[in-house]
Parts: sequence; structure tokens; C-alpha cells
Amino acid sequence: MLRSDSRIKAEFAEVDSVEELRAALSGGDDHDIAVISAHGRVDKSTGGAGIVVGGKLVQGPELGNVPKIVCLSACDVSSRGSGLINIADLLFRQGASVVLGPMIPVDVQRNAMLMMRFFIYISEGIEGRTDMRSLDQAWHFAAMSNAVNDILASNTSLRIWANGTSEEDSVLREFMLTKSVGKLRSNHVDEDTESVLEEMAKERGILPKWKAWMTPGYLPESAFYAMLGWPERIVLHDDALDEIAEALKRVPT
Repeated sequence: MLRSDSRIKAEFAEVDSVEELRAALSGGDDHDIAVISAHGRVDKSTGGAGIVVGGKLVQGPELGNVPKIVCLSACDVSSRGSGLINIADLLFRQGASVVLGPMIPVDVQRNAMLMMRFFIYISEGIEGRTDMRSLDQAWHFAAMSNAVNDILASNTSLRIWANGTSEEDSVLREFMLTKSVGKLRSNHVDEDTESVLEEMAKERGILPKWKAWMTPGYLPESAFYAMLGWPERIVLHDDALDEIAEALKRVPT
């Protein structure tokens, strides 16, 4: 299980070399998750995809041991096809059980928002405030429910409209708190999200503008992340396991 202590701790390190990154990751047994934010690159001359650290392409073995869960916030690190050897696959040799990373170039702000939401759901799961038992369920919900951010981030006009002039006037806030509740099907989330937002635009008397803003389309960026490994084995919270743990504490030693 991930540590169920509600006082979740995070350590931050900024590095300029592979050696510094390796040192920061050297305490892999003391950390549950490593989030590595870096530029990603595909080197077609070698057929490799990895992260750039200190000007060098890193594909995994250079990092030494890593925590069981590694989230790569970098472009193209899970690229598929053309016989590419990528860091997302190679990190399993370094001790990872789950690796999350984009298959395409991603926007840093959109990536940060998606990762933040993912970790919120992990935290809520650990505390037992949701019915999400395992890591794969937390990621599925984060990716599925991110469609509204994919849409609203697709152009400046949509983003300004979504933010509104105040918190009370925020389209995004109203969408999340009331308008979308019970209306988003997991297998039709993009279609349903568009439908709810279109209705909100109609209520605000800007439907023609909304249709014009949506004409170029948008990229559902969160759909192009690959979660590899065995996320279903990473338990966030389980009442039965908690009961067993409590019972073991009462067993005389």
C-alpha cells in the first residue's frame, strides 16, 4: 500500500546533471512516487526516447534505482512505433512498478493541472474519501474528468470565458460543482462535456460565439498518456486491509 498517513510529504529538488538526479532518486525506498519534470526528446538517429538532463538524453539506466511509481512530465517519453526504445519502458529495470508518461508533446501548464488533479485523487483515495481503491482508478478518473480542461484550454477566448470575471462568475466552477454532476458518461465524456458547456453558453446568450470558438476543434491531451505496469496493484485504501492491520497491532509480540 501507499503510506496511509494523512501527513503526506513532498520533497523538491532542482538538478542540472544526471549525477544530481541520480542522487536525488537514490533514496527510492523512502519515497512512494517520483515526479520528473524535464524536456523530453526522441532521437531518431539512435531510436531512443527519453528526458534531457544537463544536455544529455537519459533513458533510465543512468538513474539507478527509482521509486515504485514514476510520473514523467515530459514530451514523447512513452512514444510508440518505429521501434523506439523509450525511458518509460526501461524504468521497470530500475525498480519501477508503474510509469506514467505522455506519448506526444504536451503543454507544461496543462500537464501541471492534470498531474495536480491526479495527486488530489490519490490523496483523497488514501484518506478513504472516495471509492477509488487503487492507483489505476485514480488515474482513470483524473484523465476521464479532464475533458473540460482540454476543451477550455484549446484557445484564448474559451479560457477567458471559462474563468469569468470572478469566482462566482466562473464557468469552470459552475460546470464542476453543479452543471456536469451526473451527466458525464465515462465512455462518452468528451461528447457529454461539450454538450453541457454548449448549454451553458446558450444560457449566457453567447451560443454563436461558442460554436465559432469550437470550430477548430481541440486535442484531448489526457488521452495520450500511457500508464504502464501494474497500477491496479498499488492500493490507496481498503477497509478490509485496514481491519487486518489493526488486528495485527493487537497481536502480542
